[in-house]
Amino acid sequence: MVKAVIFDMDGLMLDTERVAADAWRYAGKVKGIAGIDSFITASYGRTAKDCEVMFQEMFPQASYTECWELMHEHRLAVMREEGIPVKPGLRELMAYLHGKRCPMVLGTSTSEAIARPMLESVGVYAYFSGAVFGNMVKNGKPAPDIYLLAADVIGVAPEDCVVLEDSFNGIRAAHAAGMQPVMVPDIQQPNDEIRALYKGICESLFDVCTLLQSWGV
Repeated sequence: MVKAVIFDMDGLMLDTERVAADAWRYAGKVKGIAGIDSFITASYGRTAKDCEVMFQEMFPQASYTECWELMHEHRLAVMREEGIPVKPGLRELMAYLHGKRCPMVLGTSTSEAIARPMLESVGVYAYFSGAVFGNMVKNGKPAPDIYLLAADVIGVAPEDCVVLEDSFNGIRAAHAAGMQPVMVPDIQQPNDEIRALYKGICESLFDVCTLLQSWGV
């Protein structure tokens, strides 16, 4: 049974993973950090706190704060110039779920200070019945904390929640929470491990509507 749908943000609702990855590469180039791509891949779906720990373990000679500030400034400049890219099918999916009176919840690793203004600016934040941000939990994805809290916020049992995710760590977190993970791939394409964890896979958010309809939503 599906009683609620939980949405990841970066790479799922907003096409921001590529913008962030390019911004990290820019920061790495400025700071002379070799191998920044390995950090970028490991960071997908993780909280800022977890990213900082990983970064300092991988690049102990560098300052995470300085690199993050360079990355963030570059990312903001790109989005100011080009706008915040919304994934195709997002508005249609949210309108469909709203019409079905199916609660939607945000479950993102991004902090509220960054995520909420972005979602408000593209006009979709008001659809959510609740929101959980990365700064609200002790353990970020792939731990299940974000998703378990999201289910608790709206009073729905984890097994009755569908989670829409694009990252490996997000799928791992949703599965660990006992939910119904659906992958909508962005940068990362599923491998055998991830295929064994999700309940469904969709090429786009348009296809999620079709999948949910087949599940009786």
